[in-house]
Amino acid sequence: MIAVPINFRLVGTEIQYIVENCGAKALIVQDELLDSVESVRVAVSILADRFILFGHGRVRAGFHPYEELIANARDTAPPVEVCAEDPWTLMYTSGTTGKPKGTIRGHRGSAMLSLVTDAEMGLTRHDSALLAMAPFTAARASILSISCTQWPRTLPRSPPWYRRITS
Repeated sequence: MIAVPINFRLVGTEIQYIVENCGAKALIVQDELLDSVESVRVAVSILADRFILFGHGRVRAGFHPYEELIANARDTAPPVEVCAEDPWTLMYTSGTTGKPKGTIRGHRGSAMLSLVTDAEMGLTRHDSALLAMAPFTAARASILSISCTQWPRTLPRSPPWYRRITS
């Protein structure tokens, strides 16, 4: 699975472009942003049962509640080997000079960014971090990278390549 975060300020047609361009197989949307997605829902190539809603609002028809999805999930890690070279996120530029362009960040690059951030901020695996800023593309990269700090204590097992670069 490759995460594709989308800027919350985008309008329906911009969301549609990114969803179609990246070939998304599912769409997870926060309840406050539902109207933007609803405006293009029928136009995107995502199966009807793969629209997931999270938040505190009432779940609209055609969306599965995120909490229900989590409650029904297995409590073991999937039997998938993750390699350092594998894609982790696909992030889109703002599109100021044309259509937004997708940029891939791999697991190794994300882990290294996390380690540099941890070292610069003096964070250890025993710390918690809060990054308070608008979730635009550059901010999302930082938010996602800081979460890597928590891997060793939240994942049932860290990927072997992560253990190699952190030892």
